[in-house]
Amino acid sequence: MVEGFSERFRQEVEREIRRLGVEIWVEHRVKAFGPAQVWLEDGSELVAQTRLWAGGLQAPAWLRSCGLPLGPTGSLLVDEGLRVQGAERILALGNCADFVGGSRLLPKIGVYAVCQGPIAAQNLLRLIRGQPLLPYRPQATVFVCVTVGNRIAVAEKGRWAWRGYLATLLKNLFDWLYMRQRKPVRWQVFFYEISTENGVKIKLQTGRNGLASSASRSRPYRPSILKSS
Repeated sequence: MVEGFSERFRQEVEREIRRLGVEIWVEHRVKAFGPAQVWLEDGSELVAQTRLWAGGLQAPAWLRSCGLPLGPTGSLLVDEGLRVQGAERILALGNCADFVGGSRLLPKIGVYAVCQGPIAAQNLLRLIRGQPLLPYRPQATVFVCVTVGNRIAVAEKGRWAWRGYLATLLKNLFDWLYMRQRKPVRWQVFFYEISTENGVKIKLQTGRNGLASSASRSRPYRPSILKSS
């Protein structure tokens, strides 16, 4: 689960998911589906009223037939200037590019793609003008946050990893700070509702007299059992 990140972060995510009552089945492949069943290759049958299929991030199939070099995930293999290796005038970034920084493959997350965009735009102009390309230098550490249910998240930054609503709050804060650089956006869009551990729900609203808040008690969160392969 959560491939491409530290072992500690992956363990924290799995631990929080299990705390919700979710069963995690690893090393099991789905063979077939029924009206309310899932059959595994080992012959096991799981009763599942609702089934959600999450195939994960996959590179577009047409990349395999374009004749360009591919990386470990099937995306285009690029150099430090985001230029496809072996192709002088083709750039790739984001999910369709495999960027190897040092000895590790860069995870495909938005924070990297956002930073690659300006470099790719400048390098596109440099290709047209015959100038040397700028190198893309990924951040040494990034803030990663995964929501695991009812506004609880697991976050990681460098050697630090933690869980709880604080992680969700920080993610919303960083998203708001980023978006307000692009266009005017109210912070209430990102911080409209805050739920505390004891079920008290606080809503923030704007009105004629400014900011107001109201509190109410919500029902306890009761996760349902989900068996996945």
